[in-house]
Amino acid sequence: MLLRDEETDRWDWSKCERYCRTCRIWRPPRAGHCSDCGWCVRRFDHHCGAVSNCVGNDNHRWFVSFLCVTSALVLSLTCACVDALRRTGWPARAASWNAATFFLIACAFACSAMSLGAIFALSHVWLCLADVTTKEMLTLEKKMRADARQRSARGDGSSGAAEAAGRIWRAFRSVGWRRLCRETVWGAKFAWKREHESRARPTTGRRVVRSDGRRAAG
Repeated sequence: MLLRDEETDRWDWSKCERYCRTCRIWRPPRAGHCSDCGWCVRRFDHHCGAVSNCVGNDNHRWFVSFLCVTSALVLSLTCACVDALRRTGWPARAASWNAATFFLIACAFACSAMSLGAIFALSHVWLCLADVTTKEMLTLEKKMRADARQRSARGDGSSGAAEAAGRIWRAFRSVGWRRLCRETVWGAKFAWKREHESRARPTTGRRVVRSDGRRAAG
């Protein structure tokens, strides 16, 4: 997941897009720099404080699996707590509450609150199916808000929600299902060189700084 020196030395620098001044390397497409960890990550999604690690190309599928399994366990525990409360006669037998009843109620409320993680899991499953990262989605939302403000200032009555839904649907339909399963489920590397070869920029007169600080011919 991290962009290491031995990997950057093998890159075709003409396919790289952005230069990271912190890591002193040219990043491949969809890579991003994590300010919390201090390094660049391939297909950077976000930095998760819960697992204290970056979520990127190599571990995104495991992160989504972790969310799905955790959500399923929490939902099962919530159902078990509610069923146990129902068997105690709650809330009809409120006068006979004891410590066990209070514990079950606390567990039920806690599990219900934690079940919000299921929404987070479903959102990441959708992002995987659409082949979009969290960072890219936030950037898209920011651009759509800016476009909506510009349309409002011009007095344009076009629907921003309909346009956003159209963009999402087009992005969803453009995904190749075999490539998607190979890259997000089975863990193959993203073929960023092939995807961006058609729009490679010329390197004439361009100097590239490698991660070791030496100048590469360009």
